[in-house]
Amino acid sequence: MQGFGYEMEMNTYFFVMGLFCKRRLIEDVVELYEYKMGSADKPPVQDGIFLLRKAVMWSKELNMQLFSRVVETFTNGGNSLTTSILDMVVKSLISVNRLKECGTILKAMEKGGFVPTNEVYNKIIFHLGSVDRGEAVLMINAGHAFKEVLKGFCRKRKATNAYNFLSEMGGFNEALSLLGLMKGHGFPPFLELFIDRISKSGTGDDAISFLKAVTDRKFPSTTVVVLMIEAFLKAGRHNEAQNCFSKSPSYIHNHADVLNLSLHQNC
Repeated sequence: MQGFGYEMEMNTYFFVMGLFCKRRLIEDVVELYEYKMGSADKPPVQDGIFLLRKAVMWSKELNMQLFSRVVETFTNGGNSLTTSILDMVVKSLISVNRLKECGTILKAMEKGGFVPTNEVYNKIIFHLGSVDRGEAVLMINAGHAFKEVLKGFCRKRKATNAYNFLSEMGGFNEALSLLGLMKGHGFPPFLELFIDRISKSGTGDDAISFLKAVTDRKFPSTTVVVLMIEAFLKAGRHNEAQNCFSKSPSYIHNHADVLNLSLHQNC
């Protein structure tokens, strides 16, 4: 129609848009929006924001191609993607149990010119804390974004949340990476949480990996080693305590504090 000099009147656009939305015909809605954005009389900004939200909600599976089309059309029309828009999109993801797609959404918005800030990561952290942990496995693998999320946990003194977040993302080794990150940014490491988790469900090898991660030297202080072995013994996991002990350096074996452990008496 536009090629022949015809323009869709805004009232007609609103009417057709309403019909499509009522039936949740998201692809048709996006095509109509793209068409109208190419005219001199463009739709209001709110329409683009509305579609960014509905594009992640109305499909049986998240259609990133469709979402990216809305982003491109919205920004090419002279509009900017803001933190408040991302916040609304994230809330829409939560409403349909798709928060794990937040990283993909964020990357698509970055391609549209969106620049993430610390405020963005703080909002993500807020949402992570407000939904069921099973749905909070956020995959933001760009290094800076990943570190900012963890730093946000640390700033808010939510070490347990950070540990759980990393464990859900990939497991124990990912959780260990938090120790170095905290240390590098001046946050005290939360040794008790690791010792408690490892003693109850980890292995002697996990304990050794943890002990190596908590220091810049070859091995941590004897005090930390003793705490780890004592925790295994308290949990009734003598085999893992023995495994941890046997893989510790010789100077640990002969230390007075270790000699007092019942484990050493049986060696």
